[in-house]
Amino acid sequence: MVTREEILEAARTRMMHYGIQKTTMQEIAQDTSIAVGTLYLYFKNKEEIVLAIAEECSQEQSAVAEEILASSAPPDEKLKTFLRNKFCFVQDIRENHPHYKEFLRLVLSISPDTVNQWRMRFEQRIQQILEDGVAQGIYHITDPQQEAKILFLSIRSFIPLPYLELPEWPQEEEMLMVVDWFLTHWKAPTHVAVS
Repeated sequence: MVTREEILEAARTRMMHYGIQKTTMQEIAQDTSIAVGTLYLYFKNKEEIVLAIAEECSQEQSAVAEEILASSAPPDEKLKTFLRNKFCFVQDIRENHPHYKEFLRLVLSISPDTVNQWRMRFEQRIQQILEDGVAQGIYHITDPQQEAKILFLSIRSFIPLPYLELPEWPQEEEMLMVVDWFLTHWKAPTHVAVS
């Protein structure tokens, strides 16, 4: 018997190769060796499949982030590893999945708040790293939530949504230069929170 995960993997493979518009429920059923009626028992339409794939992808990224945050690495290393991971994830999507733009646009049309949810989780993870650094006496920050937001706003152009068309794609080294500036600033005993 086919599992939900097998259906989602087959759908993801087909959609990323051919695009959402050119993928039918019949083809997804065929790829998983089930009757199309059986597919409809799992998902009522392609949009539902797309949202499930997006959620699965989000959970995979969350698991990676949680692993980074749970590591015994120092806060500086955790922060850089977390941001590099996000940068590489977006860059991989942009370079290796040409139909991901169509995929993301559909996700955002079905669930417009998705970007805000991603942003909130992103900022919360930065905040968690900063709070860890404060607890260890490494960072001299009075408001980690505000500092996480400021860092996010400072680097978000380095980790743009993959469907955006940019004249020049940002460089990882430039992002890390900005992060290093913040790390130096946060470690200064005379650090004053930005208001």
